[in-house]
Amino acid sequence: MNVLLIEEDRVFAFEVAQILERQRIETLTVHDVVTAETLIENLTFDALLLNVMLVKRNNFSCLSRLRSTTRIPVILMSSEKLESHCIKGLELGADDYLTLPFQPDALVARLNASKRRCSDETDQHPVHALDDLRLLPGRFQACIGDSRIELTPAECRLLRLLMTTKKNPLPRQTLYREGLLRNESPLDRSLDVHVSNLRKKLGPHPTKGNRIRSVRGLGYALIH
Repeated sequence: MNVLLIEEDRVFAFEVAQILERQRIETLTVHDVVTAETLIENLTFDALLLNVMLVKRNNFSCLSRLRSTTRIPVILMSSEKLESHCIKGLELGADDYLTLPFQPDALVARLNASKRRCSDETDQHPVHALDDLRLLPGRFQACIGDSRIELTPAECRLLRLLMTTKKNPLPRQTLYREGLLRNESPLDRSLDVHVSNLRKKLGPHPTKGNRIRSVRGLGYALIH
């Protein structure tokens, strides 16, 4: 497993890299986004670890730039514990979020889960089709007619789950566990943010409104 760590604080970057290397996770550390973008163009990584509190850029602007050029899973790190901060990162395309300080085991577990899921999507899952919607998991893309829609790995997992159950609502716990690779916790709104992003990207169904509907007390279902 190869991880690109983007962190300005060289001491903290060294500590994180040491944690990952002890778990046999190869870690390349850079201290600015420009260098990271160059490496992403020329090397293959399984995940990006990004501290969004970079002082040389306006917090999330670096995430927007990275997400516009790569579908690699992005896990954010931040010392800011405000819910709005977390939601902002997810809205801009992050797949997961860790607040500092965090337990080393939590970081390693999320990286391993992200790697495992991406491998599954690339190698094992065929194209899914439902009504006018097609999902290409290996490319992290959805297609509606001739339009291709870029998806983050988390969005791709959630859409695949919704498509395979068709009109049947999926419980939130299932979407968290199999789509976001973790259990739901109190006050965690990340699933709702990812679903909102999917709704915006997919647009409405030609005749039935929102493609993804909320089912009170249950979870979400895909309209077709």
